[in-house]
Amino acid sequence: MNRIHTIALALPLALTLAACSGEQKHIANGYVEGDYVYVAAPEGGWLSELLVARGKTVKAGDALFTLDADSQLALRNQAAAALTQAKAQLANVEKGRRPDEIASLQAAVAASEASARLAEAEAALRKCVERLR
Repeated sequence: MNRIHTIALALPLALTLAACSGEQKHIANGYVEGDYVYVAAPEGGWLSELLVARGKTVKAGDALFTLDADSQLALRNQAAAALTQAKAQLANVEKGRRPDEIASLQAAVAASEASARLAEAEAALRKCVERLR
């Protein structure tokens, strides 16, 4: 036999003996499937901290990143100021009018009523004058 035939016969025998070693290794052959999930914030902003690394396993509800909160804080402060202003306006309306405003409005009503009576009197006078003619 030539050398190539000897190697060809010895190689499978050596591989068979190597596979029959005394150590029991717990190895499972196969493959694993995974789904890629693309994650994004509901609103845009500057990323201030990344809490996970690429390929890391995360559970539902785990924080993945934090965004810069300056714009959100500004919106919150603006809403709080609008709420404070609305509460102040409500308190002012619930208090009612001030006495001098009420007096001014009553005087305007009295002047309007007097003007209406004067107009009625002038109309009645015109009718009388027209009858006399």
